[in-house]
Amino acid sequence: MTYSMKTQIAIRRERVARLRLRGLTEREIAFQLGSGENALFNPKTHKPYSNFIVHRDLEWLREQWEKEATKEIGEWKTKLIVEVEEVKRAAWAHGELETVLKCVTQQRKIMGIDAPVKIAPTSPDGEKPYESLSDEERVARLAAILDAARERGSKPPDSGA
Repeated sequence: MTYSMKTQIAIRRERVARLRLRGLTEREIAFQLGSGENALFNPKTHKPYSNFIVHRDLEWLREQWEKEATKEIGEWKTKLIVEVEEVKRAAWAHGELETVLKCVTQQRKIMGIDAPVKIAPTSPDGEKPYESLSDEERVARLAAILDAARERGSKPPDSGA
């Protein structure tokens, strides 16, 4: 790929990105690329770029944006860890053990070291542990709901059978 071709692709992708960030669809972007004073045309065909080319550009841009976001998140986490480390160092120097422990906890959260916390289901008020129903109890409750619906004159949903 020649330098000129790389430059043309970079210019097209930059414009595609700007148009996408304004909320345009692939079709609208393709139309916009071939319109106006600064229209871009495919150098091989001398025609406007196709929706397919715009689609490929958007896929490439998505990958680049995801890589950049991942990199930035990593950099942000590193910065936070360093800042927490500095607070921890100052806390040690002043004998603030509670702050040191909070810093350690914060570092663990940032780094994702701790295993996920399991939460046991409970009753809606949180007082009683969740008790699973047996199959027979489920059938009985569903039958009671259907009976109540019939009494009100409602029809149960058609099961499709």
